[in-house]
Amino acid sequence: MNKKYNFINPGDYNLGSVLKLNNPNIFYINHNSFANAWWESGTVNLQFIEFLKDYRFVIIDLSSEHWGDPSDNLTISVEENLKSAGIKNFLIITHLIEDHKKTPNIVFCPTEYHTSRESFKSESIQKAQQNLLETKIYPLSCLNNNCWPHRIYYATTIYQKDWFDKILFTAYEIAHDNSHRPDQIVLDKNTLDIWNQIKSKYRIYFPGNIWSLDNPAYLNSYTNLAIETVVSPGVYLSEKTWKPIACGMWFLILGCPGTIAHLRSLGVDVFDDIFDHSYDLELDFFKRVDKLNQVVDNYIKKDYKSLWIKTANRRLANSKKFLDGLFDQKYLAEIKSTIEQYAPINVA
Repeated sequence: MNKKYNFINPGDYNLGSVLKLNNPNIFYINHNSFANAWWESGTVNLQFIEFLKDYRFVIIDLSSEHWGDPSDNLTISVEENLKSAGIKNFLIITHLIEDHKKTPNIVFCPTEYHTSRESFKSESIQKAQQNLLETKIYPLSCLNNNCWPHRIYYATTIYQKDWFDKILFTAYEIAHDNSHRPDQIVLDKNTLDIWNQIKSKYRIYFPGNIWSLDNPAYLNSYTNLAIETVVSPGVYLSEKTWKPIACGMWFLILGCPGTIAHLRSLGVDVFDDIFDHSYDLELDFFKRVDKLNQVVDNYIKKDYKSLWIKTANRRLANSKKFLDGLFDQKYLAEIKSTIEQYAPINVA
């Protein structure tokens, strides 16, 4: 059998290790590896499709933000090509909840939840669980590495707030100022001028990889504001969202509209009694930022130190559920069940 395409890029986030696939009849490929094999000179690689026919069951994992634009209809396009080539037994995994069960071959999975569970150090989470009543230094933290345009814009809306000097705000990778993704907002000249004046003040770097929880944003803060990778329609959650949940913190999210509602549907306590999360339903990004800042304004005025103590058990419950895998019993089980219909696998 030609194994030319039988590879998984170790740099990709993927569900292969989570599913613990152990069957030579199953072919699993994750997003970047799939992209490299699927397209050739802008067209579908027919040789790769022929190669897939050698397997009893094919799993194509597109559950990454790199496939996040719902208007692309990528999952449907991939499915149509597979079917037209005579491949019947396959599963396409998507991070878009909107695509779940659009057809029987497409399923959603919050992949970053599973990779976060595998990658966060359990001892760091357990340490946080043991110190849920500790007084913190910062009412709010916002830890940014890559300075995507939407993160730059947010910084320019809060640097003059009377609470700004009280919070921990970082924007480390200044070199990414000009980075542009097709799903990013476009910054006007005034915003860029402000950013160029203020950016050097917030270049704070904390050693560690993206999975690290051992920095003041999580150790010494009550609330973490996660400014997600993507803010366009089509809910996507990265490790940024799961960090404060794992640490038993409060959290706010500037991400795709509907992110908070999605977390709520997974069983996460989003602390609606402390934060008015209606901002998260605003489709217009710039209006969403304005509404989020009103929420922060109100939060800073609260007796958050007393609320911190009162919510200890709820915050602990979030952290324990994170560790125990309880925020995705439904979707992962559904994926495993679907696979086993065609090719039994060994799962932990």
